[in-house]
Amino acid sequence: MNKSYELLYSISAYILACHGVEHVFNFVLSLIIVAYLMKYYDTLLQNILQIVLIPILIFYFFVHTDRQ
Repeated sequence: MNKSYELLYSISAYILACHGVEHVFNFVLSLIIVAYLMKYYDTLLQNILQIVLIPILIFYFFVHTDRQ
């Protein structure tokens, strides 16, 4: 198994243990959306997504789940 899948599984397991099933679903759904955008758009937009959108998604996810 490659490292990115190991990281994804460990993050999902941590979220499941701390927050519950619905937050794991939200996390995986946001990852799928980012992967879709990065696959189907050009390189400049990919760089923008990697630099801007992914940290915002991660920050929003953890702040949002901590408040509930």
